[in-house]
Amino acid sequence: MGRIKKAKNVSGNSSKKPRQLNKWSEERMAQAIAEAKQFGDNAKLRTIARAWDVPKSTLQRRLKGHVVGAQHCSGRKPVFSEQEENELETVIKDMAGRGFPLTENNIRNLAHQYAAKNGIEGLSSKNGQAGWYWLKGFLRRHPTISVKSPEALSSYRASGMNRQVVGKWFEDYKSLLESKGIIDVPSHIWNLDESGLQDTFKPKHAVGEKGVPLYQIQHSEKGETRTVVPVFNAMGVFGPLLIVFKGKRVKSEWLTNVPENVMVKCSDDGWINKGFFLEFGKKFVSWLPKDDKRPHVLLMDGHGSHVFNLDFINLMKANNIEVFCFPPHTTHWLQPADKAVFKTFKTEWVKEGLKFNNDTAGRKPSKVEFLQLFKKAWGKAATVEVVQGGFRGTGMFPWNPNAIPGVAYCASATTERLYEMSAQTSTSGSDVVLQSAVQQAPAEQTAAEAQASAEQTVSEQTEVEPQAPAEQTPAEQTPAEQTPAEAQASAEQTEVEPQAPAEQTPAEQTPAEQTAAEAQASAEQTEVEPQVSAEQTPAEQTPAEQTPAEQTAAEAQASAEQTEVEPQAPAEQTPAEQTAAEAQASAEQTEVEPQVSAEQKTPAEQTPAEPQTSTERRVTFSNLSPPPVKERTTTRKRKQTSYHLTGHDHTQYLEKLANEKQGKKAKCRKSTAQSTAKSGKRLLNSFDLIMSISLSVRNILCARQYRLVVCCFT
Repeated sequence: MGRIKKAKNVSGNSSKKPRQLNKWSEERMAQAIAEAKQFGDNAKLRTIARAWDVPKSTLQRRLKGHVVGAQHCSGRKPVFSEQEENELETVIKDMAGRGFPLTENNIRNLAHQYAAKNGIEGLSSKNGQAGWYWLKGFLRRHPTISVKSPEALSSYRASGMNRQVVGKWFEDYKSLLESKGIIDVPSHIWNLDESGLQDTFKPKHAVGEKGVPLYQIQHSEKGETRTVVPVFNAMGVFGPLLIVFKGKRVKSEWLTNVPENVMVKCSDDGWINKGFFLEFGKKFVSWLPKDDKRPHVLLMDGHGSHVFNLDFINLMKANNIEVFCFPPHTTHWLQPADKAVFKTFKTEWVKEGLKFNNDTAGRKPSKVEFLQLFKKAWGKAATVEVVQGGFRGTGMFPWNPNAIPGVAYCASATTERLYEMSAQTSTSGSDVVLQSAVQQAPAEQTAAEAQASAEQTVSEQTEVEPQAPAEQTPAEQTPAEQTPAEAQASAEQTEVEPQAPAEQTPAEQTPAEQTAAEAQASAEQTEVEPQVSAEQTPAEQTPAEQTPAEQTAAEAQASAEQTEVEPQAPAEQTPAEQTAAEAQASAEQTEVEPQVSAEQKTPAEQTPAEPQTSTERRVTFSNLSPPPVKERTTTRKRKQTSYHLTGHDHTQYLEKLANEKQGKKAKCRKSTAQSTAKSGKRLLNSFDLIMSISLSVRNILCARQYRLVVCCFT
């Protein structure tokens, strides 16, 4: 009787569970391998595997060497190596930090281009990009990156958070607090800011049916704007509060449920202006306690109603309140109100607004209802913990520039300007000088150093500059052994035609044995690129093949006839073997790098910067990344802003600005009167012209009529 076969599952829904691979931890596997190697042959693998919660067979394969390492090895091998994937991860993080994040399609295209440039196979070439499953596996292998929704950031805010600018501002802020003696007094450090509120409420996330649009009913798509202006100190104490509605006048019934110390105003657009801000400043000054005579510091942003409000600044200055302004486009990181208070308040505002929206079926809240909602939300957000956390997180109190994380400055890397605060050119430290970042290798000399060395060498030269013989060693011939013919031929070389020694090594000639004539000839290298002659190779010019006795006067004369374009360069001298005179001669070389062909250099002559074989550089992910990854520098100086608004310079500037404004108004009135007079004259002239034309037309018509009458009678 045969075995009964089981019927196949024709429905396609197999009851067999899928394979679960790589469920063990790599760290535990590494610990298990280390413990098994510690016991050696006496190790009980089953006990160790059970203790570390790893598979026994997997541990055994790694101990026998069938699999290297403690990492997961099941599944298909990745297309790129671990180093290449780490490089791609670095590029993704760098682009995201600069504010130009790569999308999923960008990463897939980048991977496909990299594989095509480097001849790597394994990726599909159907759509010209890597597959979706490759991207999924790449993200799984690199858990530090993930797909997320980017936040919008303006280019002004990105470039404004500059490390040098913010660092200089923190130093000025610390100097102000120390000069006023309140660096450790949180009750005298205040922050003032304004924010707009909308009367439309929409949650960030909600739950609904798949495939069906999800709506939030509200009275209109765009609500009406109201402005809220609070002021608070680092201890968590809140001062007066200003609320500005859009309207003409404030009604008395609005103020029934208004919180304590709240000013309610109306403007045409619902925004604050200089007049309201001055009134709010007067209320803040009258609210401050009078028993403590120490000065206060008020931190604000650079809004026009703050910075260019001379009456408000004079009011603060008269009441011993120093106004200090934040750098432009940095308040999202430096201002406690934006960082903590408003962030918490708007979250509570949306919650209270959604409750009101559900209760009233999307009706628009009135002014009274708006103030009721505001009172509830503000009471939950304006707490001591939130305010102190905001001052601590921005580094305002306690003073701490390191409270700003490094990621805050990453977005300015694309438009980074390298600046250096120069304390020598300005005692106040307000000048900003452009810093040119020049990186130079230790073995290289700058053009300035080379020029200085050349000038020192030229000043020591004489009119007649004899040239030493081409190939002489101390063992073969000394200066006293030179023949008269050789000395005469060597002396015929001019200043324009120097001859450098050909084959002098430290073993053949030491610095002490080098003559003055050889030092002068070595220092006379010209600005033109020296070229090694093809006819005089190192193989042909060796001490063994040519001695001083074999060199005739004719050969010396032919050697002296080399032109300015082709001076003889040393043949076999490495930088480590140069003598003191040769180092001085090499300093005279200009910025143009001497070119020597690869055939004229031996492997011993080639330095690490000049490899023997020029292999093509591998294309990297950084080469294939989009253009914004490159840093841009600018040659213009950054305009320094006076952050101390109550200082003498800023108040004097505002007074000058006000005088200029009044002068412009007077000039405008004068020009208007002149233009009116001119237009009146033109009008009179036009009237006269029209009258003259009408009289001429009348005379013509009368003449024609007279002629017609005469013709009829005749």
